[in-house]
Amino acid sequence: MKKILLTLGLLFCFSCKAQIPLVENLSSEKNMNYTFALIDLKSIVTKELYDEALYITVYKIYDPIATPKDFNPTDGHDVLDSYIISLKLSDTYINSNDSRLFKIKGIYNSKILEIKEISYPKFSIKIEYGEFNKRKVKSFEFTGVE
Repeated sequence: MKKILLTLGLLFCFSCKAQIPLVENLSSEKNMNYTFALIDLKSIVTKELYDEALYITVYKIYDPIATPKDFNPTDGHDVLDSYIISLKLSDTYINSNDSRLFKIKGIYNSKILEIKEISYPKFSIKIEYGEFNKRKVKSFEFTGVE
């Protein structure tokens, strides 16, 4: 009985040690920190395409780096927007072959109108942008993960 209790006690100790959270300092990842710091949390768009085979998350960021120094808007928006588009397959685990990351840079006063399937694994994102009285619409086509 003692051996069983000792064995169970040791197993419990070893299994708990494997679950200790670790803190990793990512301060040197300047691009990642820049992106996360400037995400517009109200504008995150998620979409499932092709019967949940492809998951898309679009993050709008306010992008001072993509904004020209001589940028002088007429309606108050002082920096351009960019979009980070993250794609993954429906699998739970992500590896480099199952995901893609894109960036649309330097769009003025933008808004996503739609994300539409084209033919697997292609899709488009339609964005409206520009000054209040001179709005334009552009579609960007992407190839997702196969």
